[in-house]
Amino acid sequence: MSSVRLNNVAKHFGAAKIIQNLSLAINDGEFIAVVGPSGSGKSTVLRLISGLEPVTEGTIQIGPRDVTTLHPKKRNVAMVFQNYALYPHMSVERNILFGMKIRKESREAQRKALSRVVEILHLEGLLKRKPRQLSGGQRQRVAMARAIVRRPELFLMDEPLSNLDAKLRNEVRLSIMELHRKLKTTTVYVTHDQVEAMTMADRIVVLRDGIIQQVGTPQELYQTPANLFVARFIGSPAMNIIDIACENGSLRLPNGLKVPTPAFVKPALNQARTVRMGIRPEHIILASEGQADDQGSGLVSLAGTLSTVEMLGSDIVLHTTGGSNGLRVRVANHGVPYASGDTTRLLLDLSKAHFFSAEGKERLC
Repeated sequence: MSSVRLNNVAKHFGAAKIIQNLSLAINDGEFIAVVGPSGSGKSTVLRLISGLEPVTEGTIQIGPRDVTTLHPKKRNVAMVFQNYALYPHMSVERNILFGMKIRKESREAQRKALSRVVEILHLEGLLKRKPRQLSGGQRQRVAMARAIVRRPELFLMDEPLSNLDAKLRNEVRLSIMELHRKLKTTTVYVTHDQVEAMTMADRIVVLRDGIIQQVGTPQELYQTPANLFVARFIGSPAMNIIDIACENGSLRLPNGLKVPTPAFVKPALNQARTVRMGIRPEHIILASEGQADDQGSGLVSLAGTLSTVEMLGSDIVLHTTGGSNGLRVRVANHGVPYASGDTTRLLLDLSKAHFFSAEGKERLC
């Protein structure tokens, strides 16, 4: 196991600046997920750490070693890609042990390594099969087994589950989590799926245009997003964003409704004229018939009409229009028959709201 340090790393392809002044410290044995939209530089970060791409500026350390200019095979890292890259003419056993044979490791070492990964990844009964005889999830586990027998200091995984269906993704995700628990090898995991990142990682790195927006635990990113980009990116369905004006101690909503600025947000909004308020769909309450507003406790009422109803099984996502300014609401499925066109009243819990600058670049409170 090893720690990883990226110090002011940049990667340019001509005039295109893919990674910009990126600094990141990854602890020994930590599981780090790197997320961001397409083109944000996630995979490039992995390629820089592995040595598959040279850095334009900055340095990279793995453990005590400066590996910035070191050849990939000398960095002692193992990569697992979304493309399994198995040899189709070889059995599972030969695929797993191919690297050890090339390095001329002893048969006893190969036997012990094979026995270990078969137990860890539950590959019993598959060793004589060819890749074409395996499911997608089994192929991915073979690719991970091949990486494990290298005994690397660092695992680098580039969207390894993206080619799998939902059921297999869940199965292999659990396998990776169990693998990390047993081996405790430092892991950097790139994904576009925030559910994977939130459920698997010790900490998450959010990238945008090659720049780190925030690094933190899943809970920190969900509870205290550093800016509007992180707030929208983390959480499903995405956070609702409402543009509001601050006027003489009041907040004016888009429908013209004015409410007293809650005491807990006043200090941060004293100098602001306009702010962007974010509230997650699960923090909006559907008002029951006859339920009164309670602005003293931070509840604000908005009227709306249901436009779309998404059934998610245990939960339902309601999309509203009208006075509610196009809000999404997540409610538990208690068998209530919601339908498009229904009118409703929503209670926004301002004690759970997030306030950002008008440009969205910083969190106010």
